[in-house]
Amino acid sequence: MQAVISTNANEMRSVPARARRQERLPRHLHLRYSIDAGRRETYNEIRRGGDFDRVLEGMASVASFCAERGIELKTGSNYVMTRKSIHELVDFADAVGPFVPFESMYFSVVNGNTPTGLNAYIIENRVTDFVRRTPCDVPFTLLKILRDGRVSLCWIDFNEEAIVGDIRAETIDKIWSGPGLAKHRSALANQDGLNLHPICQRCYIAEAAAADGAVNRSIQQMFALKRDGFAISNEHIYSRIRFELMMHGLDVADRASPPRLFDTATEFIAART
Repeated sequence: MQAVISTNANEMRSVPARARRQERLPRHLHLRYSIDAGRRETYNEIRRGGDFDRVLEGMASVASFCAERGIELKTGSNYVMTRKSIHELVDFADAVGPFVPFESMYFSVVNGNTPTGLNAYIIENRVTDFVRRTPCDVPFTLLKILRDGRVSLCWIDFNEEAIVGDIRAETIDKIWSGPGLAKHRSALANQDGLNLHPICQRCYIAEAAAADGAVNRSIQQMFALKRDGFAISNEHIYSRIRFELMMHGLDVADRASPPRLFDTATEFIAART
């Protein structure tokens, strides 16, 4: 089991002050930062109410505190690329690189829990077409514990509507092996659309998810070249991403258009051939 705290880091500046009041501190800390832009203007537009400078200050303060107290700090980051933020990856590496190793940065093509407007910015700024992803392996490999102890079916349950347990009332093992998750796992494994949870029924992810691994590796390779002294620009990385997508039969969308949604990846591929 690996425990990871996922955070948008907007309140990280307050963590050291609160931690100093604690009698016991962890020996190890694993933080995953969710930062979906490389420039202040784009970040503040995407993360309404958030502030890019505050995020960087918070990451710096936590890193300093952990070094001061001898806490082993492991960090990673998630970056969801939209049509705008896909051109800011070098900026992101420069800003976040002091706090997150390049090899622990993860970049993915935009995905969304719902096409109904709750993530309108994401949908309007996606970089490629959408397709429903079935089956899903999230409930088989991951347990999302919300800030108040409730447990959700999925890591992109942004509205906290797919609750399957509460660690304040029962153990993690009982939740993991309990009937709530078992029911959803069965529906996903059997592609039983009628019995899928509503968030699963309306979950769409870019078909390029199949290419995410290759895209992410290509970005990290470009970062490695940059670290070695090569002059790597945002457009160099953008061209490499586009190449990887085209290797999977996809391309980037240079302008917004209504997404066409498919029930399966097979239907999506058939429609493009």
